[in-house]
Amino acid sequence: MKAYRGILLALGAAATLYTFLSPDAQKFNEPALARIMFWHVPSAILSTIFAVMMAWFGFKTLKTHSLEQDTRLAGSAELAMIFSLITLVTGMIFSKVQWLAYWNWDPRQTSFLFVVLLLGGLIALRAGMRDDAKRAAASGAYAVANIIPFIFLTFVYPRMPGVASLHPNETIQSGLDIWYSIGLWGTLVVLALISFYIFKLRVRAGLLELETLNNGNNSIRGGDSAPSGVVRPLAVSEED
Repeated sequence: MKAYRGILLALGAAATLYTFLSPDAQKFNEPALARIMFWHVPSAILSTIFAVMMAWFGFKTLKTHSLEQDTRLAGSAELAMIFSLITLVTGMIFSKVQWLAYWNWDPRQTSFLFVVLLLGGLIALRAGMRDDAKRAAASGAYAVANIIPFIFLTFVYPRMPGVASLHPNETIQSGLDIWYSIGLWGTLVVLALISFYIFKLRVRAGLLELETLNNGNNSIRGGDSAPSGVVRPLAVSEED
């Protein structure tokens, strides 16, 4: 496990170094800052992957009423939120570089803002509920219902006829040279490896927390004998 962490750290450092060493993209208003797509595009893809995972674990939570599945839902939601925020912020920087304003009310930019708000709604919902079972049920229902507007806002609405977007789809699809193709897809692979490792750690920590809480809830009732290591308090009379 320690060796795996070292490999991920080395890959992350290599991806970051490549970001700075790759040549400028001359077709952009600020060629040097075009490198931001190395993090913007992979983050957008990963936010979508974790949002789909969130819906899947939400479905499994509703089906099995399992807090373990709810833990996986929570981990997916948190990573989807992180990557969606990275996508939004880097997109705003790209917008400033290309179109001289951080916010243009571009259809894709605006629709993705709603995606962030939807994900934030789930995070807020979970933070506002203390009962584990009710939180799991509410989160599962929200996650499943969320997938429909998520798909619409991410894939359908920006491509609808009559919706004109400044987002450079053709650049990503066919306008990248070999340096930027390697950088973009290489960074995606590295970020995916790191994020799924973090997801695994997040789930493990959540399951350990559940186990600890379950052990703590095994209280002594009635005339049950106390488990090993537990001492019952005894009333002592004044004469003793």
